[in-house]
Amino acid sequence: MSRATDPEKLIARMRRIEGQARGVQRMIKEGCDCEKIMIQLAAMKAAINKAAVSLVGCYMADAISEQLKKDGDIAEVLEKASKVMSKLS
Repeated sequence: MSRATDPEKLIARMRRIEGQARGVQRMIKEGCDCEKIMIQLAAMKAAINKAAVSLVGCYMADAISEQLKKDGDIAEVLEKASKVMSKLS
């Protein structure tokens, strides 16, 4: 993982998402209002997206740096990053 992404911050974010998931499970078991559950799911989705964007940035920084060392043609790197980002949406 690149120095562009702090692993400890990413792990902390994933632990918060994990806690949110447990909270949603508890809400479902307790029969909470669907609207409240959907709000929590939206919050989880936003948190996951932020983590993914962080990792895509990390990937791009590493891949572009490596490609520039090789031959300077970053078109392939950008194409791969675009494909990864399209999977996130």
